[in-house]
Amino acid sequence: MVVSRAKVTSAYVVYTQVGSVGPYPLSRSKGITKSWNRIFSDRKCFSNLSELFWDGRKPTLFSYYEYHPRPDRSEDRIKIPLPSAPFVRDFGPLVFCVRRPLQDSYKLQRTYYFADIQKNWFEFASENRGAVSGFDFDLEDERMNSRFFELVRPLHFWSVPSESDNGNTASGKVFLHVYPSGYLTIHFAISINRAAGMAISSLTQALEAIEPWRDQSKWLWHSRIADGNSSFLTSVFKDRINASILRSGKVRYGPWFTSLKLATTAGENTIAAVFFPVTKSQTLKTIPKLGGGGFRFLIVSKSKLVCVFAKGRRIQSEDSFHPKRAGRASLRFFWRVIALSEFVLLKIQVYDGYRNYLEKEVLSLRDERLTIKEKVRAKRLIKLSRYDSSIPAYLAALDRHIRSAPPFLRLVYSTIAVATRFDSQRLNLQKVVKAWLEEVGQWSHPMRALLKELASFFTKRAKGGS
Repeated sequence: MVVSRAKVTSAYVVYTQVGSVGPYPLSRSKGITKSWNRIFSDRKCFSNLSELFWDGRKPTLFSYYEYHPRPDRSEDRIKIPLPSAPFVRDFGPLVFCVRRPLQDSYKLQRTYYFADIQKNWFEFASENRGAVSGFDFDLEDERMNSRFFELVRPLHFWSVPSESDNGNTASGKVFLHVYPSGYLTIHFAISINRAAGMAISSLTQALEAIEPWRDQSKWLWHSRIADGNSSFLTSVFKDRINASILRSGKVRYGPWFTSLKLATTAGENTIAAVFFPVTKSQTLKTIPKLGGGGFRFLIVSKSKLVCVFAKGRRIQSEDSFHPKRAGRASLRFFWRVIALSEFVLLKIQVYDGYRNYLEKEVLSLRDERLTIKEKVRAKRLIKLSRYDSSIPAYLAALDRHIRSAPPFLRLVYSTIAVATRFDSQRLNLQKVVKAWLEEVGQWSHPMRALLKELASFFTKRAKGGS
């Protein structure tokens, strides 16, 4: 039928997962290793880690090494990694790419050159705040910014030919984004190299075989770190991350989110029928074609989005298609959509973290208010107030970030947010925050409570003696 006749020109899929390092955002965990503690615990993490700044050009790792002469030959030098630089074992060090905050202005991102990247970036960014996204210079805690550190080089992998893949080879990369607020994002990006001319029904079978949560997948990958299926490769990556960040415990990950880029002539009804099976709990949101370019439409659900493009676009007056040039432009646009979905997934994890933390905090405050025994705990004596100003400040910073985006990106963001039921997460958090504020308003310092009890005791005793 219509579904079986639809063909695909190219296919590119990204599986995204957000993980939490601490129990809640901006929390201080004793289990974080010393090198990573500079990212998660320093309120001036970007300013104090300027040696990690990178302009996106040829990777230079000079700042991560000290040079020491060999004992046998003084003219030779060996590289010894600095323990203070955060890195992922077997994958390399982290950097802060200073061109990513300029991604909303692609021309500026390509042309601007930082002569002294450590000294000039903050000066440039503060003078061009309109062109810098995700970085608020008015924040006292830089961890609240929506910028991230990343691996200087992603992990590359290739499919191992086998009978199960029907000859459809693929290649991909694994990206890691580390947010100083205590979260990280894994992007498992795969390009199906022989998708041209493939039927959509065959593509769905290939996508099922490469999903990173399927342990029984027979589609094997080769990389410089490990060989195996998608599940094994991601588990190895997570193990290296966990061993590098935490001395004890594990990073807690949320559900996977799938982002699919297709170049096809199939219509919205066909794409929705193939990639979004009808369920009662699923809400589909669609963005039709807006403006020019190769973008056709976008369909989003709670756990997946499909971004459909034309197979090419006409350049000037030439009567021919240029799929490479159109492919690069569409891929840049697609990654901007992924960045928005990543931001929504990050906010969902932040809201869940705060909700779980504040629910426990409300119970603790209520117990302290109602029982005298709990009020004399030593760890409460040093706190003059149980109100945490970083909670509303961080939530407000997240909202300001998306409000500064261009109108079309805000439309995409709101569409993804509605489809993923982000609003329900927000309402649940608002209820918990309201209960927390009420309990904080009734909380009093333990010493004040003890003095009240002592005063009441002596008052009663004095009245009894008289």
